[in-house]
Formats: sequence, C-alpha cells, structure tokens
Amino acid sequence: MEVNEKCDVYSFGVLALEIIMGKHPGDLISLFLSPSTRPMANDMLLIDVLDQRPQQVMKPIDEEVI
Repeated sequence: MEVNEKCDVYSFGVLALEIIMGKHPGDLISLFLSPSTRPMANDMLLIDVLDQRPQQVMKPIDEEVI
C-alpha cells in the first residue's frame, strides 16, 4: 500500500466521523462501501448518526472560562 496525502485525508475523515458519532464509524463506512446497502445509506438522516449521549451541563464558571 502506498502512503500518500489521500491516506491523510481518509484518516482525517474517519477521525471527524468518530468525533461526531461518539464511536468508531466502521459500520457506517461499510454501509457506504457495500453496493447492496448503499440505497439504505442514502436514506440515512444526520440525526441518526450524531452522538446521542446527553450533553454535560456547564457550570457558570465554565462558561466564563470558555
């Protein structure tokens, strides 16, 4: 396998998906790569992919720091 800039772009995309989803996006990537499941992937909504864990409530001091 040749390592080049395309590998960096792919890795960045996987990392970005992992941050958005809150877990490794392996199943989602497989869904898009498989021709038999691609139509199902096209109907997927963004809300179905986003991290569903509850957000931490910020304390007033935290808001001041940010």
